[in-house]
Amino acid sequence: MVASIEVTGESLRVGKAEPVFAGNFRGGMAGIRVFGYIFRDFDVAPDGQRFIMFPDEQDRAAKTHVTLVFHWFDELERTLPSAP
Repeated sequence: MVASIEVTGESLRVGKAEPVFAGNFRGGMAGIRVFGYIFRDFDVAPDGQRFIMFPDEQDRAAKTHVTLVFHWFDELERTLPSAP
């Protein structure tokens, strides 16, 4: 969901919330479980311009594009504890 926010002096006005994406995505509020770890089912690029989301199994077959994820191993090493 996204909503506009306007601040004027000490006043705050929030616009109507509207959906950003449509479709069925994996995880939901509980995230995605992989080997006992729980991951968010989305992430936002550092510049805030792009999202990555995991489509549900049924929606995956209908997709006609490819999403590339760069520096995935760096993120994995940062997120998971190292092996003893």
